Amino acid sequence: MVDMKKVNMGVPRLITVKLSSPKNFVQRLDDMKQYLKDAPFCDFSARSDGGIDWIELKFFNDVHQANMEADLYRTWFGDIIEDYRSYDLDVYKFGWQLFQENDFNAFMQAMQKKSEERPLIKLKQ
Repeated sequence: MVDMKKVNMGVPRLITVKLSSPKNFVQRLDDMKQYLKDAPFCDFSARSDGGIDWIELKFFNDVHQANMEADLYRTWFGDIIEDYRSYDLDVYKFGWQLFQENDFNAFMQAMQKKSEERPLIKLKQ
């Protein structure tokens, strides 16, 4: 587990994008995917269902870098972006978690006991 305050991670920024569909959408989407794949500051990028088409997690050294990249990104891909939103994050926990189902069940049961309520979910045994 990484303590974000101790490692001075700079500016973690979450970006959500709703895409439009111009004639050359497939090519432009491929361009955007390649850009995100190559960008050294982009740690996570995924297509999603629902009202948001794309989610990105980027880490910058400072706000100036983050804002410069946001301006250029919207300029380069503005033809396929309908809505762009960015959120600077105050990260409390970071890192991919791998866990066993038994660990998950034990955690859920412990949390249910803490709340002193009867279980709201039935866990697999």
